[in-house]
Amino acid sequence: MDKKIAFVFSGQGTQYRGMGQQLYQTSQSAQKVFDTLEKIKPNLKKLCFETDESELCLTINAQPCLFAVSLAAAAALEEYGINAQACAGFSLGEISAIVYAKMLDLESGFRLVLKRAQAMQNCAQLHKGGMAAVIGQENSVVEDLCAKIGVYPVNYNCPGQLTIAGDVPKIDEFIAIAASKGIRVIKLAVNGAFHCPHMNQAAQEIKQYLDNITINDPAIDIYSNASGQKYAKPYSNLIYQQINSSVKWQTIIQRMIDDGINIFIEVGAGNTLTKFIKKINNSVQVYNAQDQNSLKAVTNALSR
Repeated sequence: MDKKIAFVFSGQGTQYRGMGQQLYQTSQSAQKVFDTLEKIKPNLKKLCFETDESELCLTINAQPCLFAVSLAAAAALEEYGINAQACAGFSLGEISAIVYAKMLDLESGFRLVLKRAQAMQNCAQLHKGGMAAVIGQENSVVEDLCAKIGVYPVNYNCPGQLTIAGDVPKIDEFIAIAASKGIRVIKLAVNGAFHCPHMNQAAQEIKQYLDNITINDPAIDIYSNASGQKYAKPYSNLIYQQINSSVKWQTIIQRMIDDGINIFIEVGAGNTLTKFIKKINNSVQVYNAQDQNSLKAVTNALSR
């Protein structure tokens, strides 16, 4: 069977202290990514390599740091001769995918991330919101309860996991009612309600920002959070709409598999997407690449 590889880029929430440091120390290509972006955001490397997680988890820090680590990991994979025929990214990770697909250059993508992060943090401060993951339920059950309480189903992660977002009191109400029904819910440690109307102002800011940017046709297939399908023109609509729209991750992965992808490599911090993909379809090969050990593991596995 021919290998058809997709890179999938991780999103906010996967950050950790020290991420990317091994990549920087062991890969010249990864080092170049960090050094290039450091010129735009001084102290980027310090944020990634040394800063404690309480500061790193702030949206204005997490998003640029995760973007840098993801593109550094992709560059390191290419040093090993591993290239993708398709890509996608979860939320923030979609901007990493856009750069990997050459729709934007590295610096332009990074400036977009900085603008996106600031706009989203501003919205989060204006509208005090929260998020929670609902486990083990059909989507329709969660959607019905969301409609009754007034919160939003936002991240369709994998079978049996749907993330909700909304005002903090309503999220707490959802958790209490769900508990009375025996439904497991995990409140997420985030500082806002992302991918819902709480982010409308951020989406509009990015829409205006994109009006002055030239977006290239993708060099490889790339899939959209907002549509769950391959990117189609006008590209800018899909980029800004994903900020206040749900993430159709399960649909994306199923579509990629239907299109022939049989190897997924999660590129960047953490292994959250790896877990999601295994739950969506356990017949495909799934790896993650975030440090020297995982890079070697991917390389060894794909050389067999």
